[in-house]
Amino acid sequence: MSIAQRSLYGGLLVTSLVVTAALVWSGWRLVAQQRELDARQVRLEAEASADAVAASIRQALADLGDGLSARLGSDGGAAVTAAVVAVWRASGGIVEPAGALPFVPWRVPGTHRSELFAEAEVAEFGEGSASVAIARYRALAREANPSVRAGALLRLARVLRRRGDTAGALAAADELVTLGQQDIDGVPAALAGLDVQRLTFADRRDIERARRAREELRQRLDRGVWRLDRGTAEFYRDEVSTAPRPEVWRLAAALSTVWDGHGGPALSERGLEVVASAGKPVVVAWRANDSAAALAVVSADRFLASLDRPGMRWRLSDADDRRVAGVTGVVAGATVSRVIGGGSSWTLRVWPSPDAAATGSRESLLIAATAGTVIFVWAAAALMARALRREARVAQLQSDFVAAVSHEFRSPLTTMRQMAEMLETDRVADEARRKQYYRVLASETARLQRLVERLLDFGRMEAGGDAPQHERLDLSTVVDEVVAAMAEPTSHHHTRIEIVSTASAGIVRGDPAALALAVRNLIENALKYSPDRSMVTVTLGREGASVAIAVSDQGAGIAKDEQAAIFGKFVRGRAAIAGRVSGTGVGLAAVKHVVDAHGGAIRLESEPGRGSTFTVLLPLDESGAPGADVTSAAAGSEA
Repeated sequence: MSIAQRSLYGGLLVTSLVVTAALVWSGWRLVAQQRELDARQVRLEAEASADAVAASIRQALADLGDGLSARLGSDGGAAVTAAVVAVWRASGGIVEPAGALPFVPWRVPGTHRSELFAEAEVAEFGEGSASVAIARYRALAREANPSVRAGALLRLARVLRRRGDTAGALAAADELVTLGQQDIDGVPAALAGLDVQRLTFADRRDIERARRAREELRQRLDRGVWRLDRGTAEFYRDEVSTAPRPEVWRLAAALSTVWDGHGGPALSERGLEVVASAGKPVVVAWRANDSAAALAVVSADRFLASLDRPGMRWRLSDADDRRVAGVTGVVAGATVSRVIGGGSSWTLRVWPSPDAAATGSRESLLIAATAGTVIFVWAAAALMARALRREARVAQLQSDFVAAVSHEFRSPLTTMRQMAEMLETDRVADEARRKQYYRVLASETARLQRLVERLLDFGRMEAGGDAPQHERLDLSTVVDEVVAAMAEPTSHHHTRIEIVSTASAGIVRGDPAALALAVRNLIENALKYSPDRSMVTVTLGREGASVAIAVSDQGAGIAKDEQAAIFGKFVRGRAAIAGRVSGTGVGLAAVKHVVDAHGGAIRLESEPGRGSTFTVLLPLDESGAPGADVTSAAAGSEA
């Protein structure tokens, strides 16, 4: 590489580095500015989201309080959205919606008529006379008062179970179930009857029916069918099932905790509390006066489920920083805080979601644009470097071509000048010697003529002039005439040309002169690179639907990495340059040009030290049988 080329490459590299550094610095500044703008925008969005979420929470609490206040009146009021409401009055309590809680927080009053059953119980327990007790219980079970009937049936079923009369016990239990909500010492008759059925089936070892009775009891308890206090509900639920309890149990437990903790029914006029029930926050709010209390209970996450904002996360905490609603885990990053108030001690914190894509998209776009520009700069630099290398290569090839042509012209001209001077000054006295000099002059003149014609032919090919004149011809004739014309000039090299052909290679359509030029160039190339006393073989035959002309030599061969470029113009192999073999680098290029113009292909098979074989494949002409219109290459061989 010359100093000028190194300077060009160095300048290109330095320019690319400077431009890259400027682009990276500019891109970094733009990204930094964009981050500041994005952070400011995110902060504003967080402020707006915090205000909106806080307003929604305050409004939800206000609506909940208004609904509870309306429940204190005798006319009730509109339903409280999403919450379960329990209203206590001295005359009794209700739950809305009905059955929404498995138990109520206050004590459920029971009907105690134990004096009516005293004589029967003395017979049952004191005297041990079951038959007397059964008779007395049956008599009471026929009373018109449902409360008396329910108590008698429960006691009757108990005695019958002890005596082993399971059928009688089940009949009493069935009758109990029909009495429904009728109270028996604080337990509904239907609940007591189903429990008797469960126990009686167990006594009878009727596993399936006992299981069905337990399942029915569990479902009714979970659905809040009966009005029970906490102790009674949890006792029976534990007796019949160990399955996980639904959310309503968690709500009822939270409501009971607040009721007991604040001295219910003597509650304060208003209040709001978050209770951790089964590890999850539950909101309990209440309003109370001298004669009534209305309490609402709802899961905190459900109560505030509609407060999510796109791209934002929030968390509501109480005064002890315990989570009320919102995301779980640790609050990370800068947050915006709001105090809720409205009877609560809650604090709202809002921050941007880490997976929000809006902030990072513009930054990514800037980074991608900077990276794309840098890649474009280096791609352009690479293309320019490639163009410089190509130009340098072309310049080198042209320089080598000029040197080779100069050498090709200088040798015969020097010989011709010396002999012409000797003949002009009559320094050759012998007539035979003068004739020899004349023959040499004629040979060197012909050599110069062939060289000039070859260069002119290649120039016309490159320029696209003199389009081939295609006609039907026999390639064996072309090869024979070219070899015959070249046999005499090669005799002083002691190199023999041998033709190997099939009986009928085939007819092709082509330009006789152009094809003869291609064959001559291949044979001359083989002769130049063949050692003394070797052989150049020209093989003519068929390969599929093509006529193949293969020219083989026993020369130095061509390396694999040079074979693809050897057909380029002005290209000469390393072996030719190292061996100082004469040539211009246009012979093989001309051959490829001719072959391509005839729709054929050329193939090279070579290994260093084992010679080379160039094979030309031309398509067969099957338009008609060869005849009188088949042309020889006599005219073309002279080229």
